[in-house]
Amino acid sequence: MCGLRLASRASFAEIAVSVRNGTPSQIAVQSIRTLEARSPFVALDGPDSADRVLSDSFSEDRPDLVIHHLADASDRMHRAVGSQLIYNRQSKQSLFLGTLTSEKWLTVLRLRLDDRRHIAGYEVDSTGTTELEKENSLRESPPEDQIALSLPVEPGESLSAERLMASLSSDYHAQLETFGETIRRLHWARVSAPTPIGWWSWTAYYFRLTEGPALTNAEFLAARLLDLGYKFFHIDEGYQFARGDYTTVVAGKFPHSVESLERQVAALGLTPGIWTAPFEVAERSSVFLNHSDWLVHNAKGEPIHAGWVLEPPDANSIRFMCSIRPILARSNICAIPIQL
Repeated sequence: MCGLRLASRASFAEIAVSVRNGTPSQIAVQSIRTLEARSPFVALDGPDSADRVLSDSFSEDRPDLVIHHLADASDRMHRAVGSQLIYNRQSKQSLFLGTLTSEKWLTVLRLRLDDRRHIAGYEVDSTGTTELEKENSLRESPPEDQIALSLPVEPGESLSAERLMASLSSDYHAQLETFGETIRRLHWARVSAPTPIGWWSWTAYYFRLTEGPALTNAEFLAARLLDLGYKFFHIDEGYQFARGDYTTVVAGKFPHSVESLERQVAALGLTPGIWTAPFEVAERSSVFLNHSDWLVHNAKGEPIHAGWVLEPPDANSIRFMCSIRPILARSNICAIPIQL
């Protein structure tokens, strides 16, 4: 089922697609294609050689966010996750597509080229992470771990793709502004809230942070910078026993526990924050040892190996397993403010 809604205030269309299971049995859905078109779908009133493409990245700098010439496409494809802008420098016309939601799926956009480096077609899918992870965490994994993720749909039930915005304009900047404003209104972005500033452990200490230096930095922050608005004190990765095991005391680093440290931080008038990776579980964690049934498994029934953690100074590799299931959407590592 496909629905098309035209915005009255701004010039864009919203595309919504859902799958309804009309069979008597459960079905598994790996992907929902919201848009598929063949050339000349992208007709920007100028030569393809004048097209420039800006593709949103899968995660942070994977890959770097760069404006590309149309012809500079890896494997004859410009792929984006979330949003993509195609702009013709000669005609000044631009096409923008961007996802308005991210509830269950990644939105993967693929601008495909032919042998002559002209536009051949376009696809937008609500899908899982496997395609992207094959180039990242699953790059060196065996084929049995590179499974296509899916979601179940019971008889009579429906499953929706992520909602997609599409617009054609002669003002690409206005398109991006409209997208940002629409996202802000849909998801109640706190744009009026003050920018959080403070201290962050990662780029100074990485895995080497311990209780003493952490408390020293907290005391300095409270004494010298708190009055200037630097109130957040954020501990990044390295404090935990293992990914997926964040409460076990690591006596060699935090003998009085991270909880005790964060209470002292709060008593200084600072707002504690802490890093977690909620969908990654190391093999030595209590979750893996006691609840491996919670994890994503391959066809052999084994937890999927999703990457390695390198912990200096001895650089021992710690293997971690794939997400607690089911998870299809982007699993960002996050900082969670602690309420004490």
